[in-house]
Amino acid sequence: MSARASTSTAQGGLPSKIHIDRSAGLRGSVDVPGSKSHTNRALVIAGLAKGTSRISNGLVGDDAESMVSGLRALGANIVEEAPLGASGTWSVTGTGGVLSAGPIVIDANLAGTTLRFLTAVAVLGSGAIELTGGAPLCNRPIGPLLDGLRRCGASLRGSGKLGDRAPVVVDGRKGPLGGRVKLDSSQSSQFVTALLLVAPYFDGDLILEHHGGGARGFIDTTVELMARHGGAVEVANAFRVSAGMTYEAADERVPPDASAASHLFTLAIATGGSSLSTI
Repeated sequence: MSARASTSTAQGGLPSKIHIDRSAGLRGSVDVPGSKSHTNRALVIAGLAKGTSRISNGLVGDDAESMVSGLRALGANIVEEAPLGASGTWSVTGTGGVLSAGPIVIDANLAGTTLRFLTAVAVLGSGAIELTGGAPLCNRPIGPLLDGLRRCGASLRGSGKLGDRAPVVVDGRKGPLGGRVKLDSSQSSQFVTALLLVAPYFDGDLILEHHGGGARGFIDTTVELMARHGGAVEVANAFRVSAGMTYEAADERVPPDASAASHLFTLAIATGGSSLSTI
């Protein structure tokens, strides 16, 4: 007797209900959802690029929705195709690094990547840009990112007693951006990624040292994406990003999310079956 499984799909693309005939184990093939972290990095790069990019197999969800909304507010033209399950495709005509004039308010909702990445993007603007979000997100400190952007020459201010929370207000660009920065990444590697993503549009090279750990794999993904789209990044004891560059528009297919795939393989192992994840 073969295993039988009936499923219904929840938001995020993973099954919400699975009924398994355990006598033969769970067997089958599935499409693994795209990586959320890769999706949001690709959207930012396309939003800053000159020309039109197509991002496919991206993960549809609240994070991507808030990122798309924020990039549109900053001047990117983004057209979304009807999603197929958890997979989304966007056509993105970028700003070339020239953002819409403020005042602009961006609501990141609960998406940390949107708040952190677009705070960095906002320093390229010419008018007041406010970045806010839901209460849980606004309670998370982002002081190291704000300090790092100030050391690059940006003018911005946070909220809370220590000025290290959202809402964040980024003033219009008042001077050259760039220089040497030491950044504490112990709270999140996204602080490093945020600075790296926007550095090609600075006036001078960014030399970025970071300490405190952080997920190096996510930083490597950022650097690889930047390089594929024309960013010049040297990796040694510190990151050096060449200024005065513009990302090149290009198509990007988001790879599957390994962590999501692990859940599906675990189901097969637990029932004595087998699973093939398709990309």
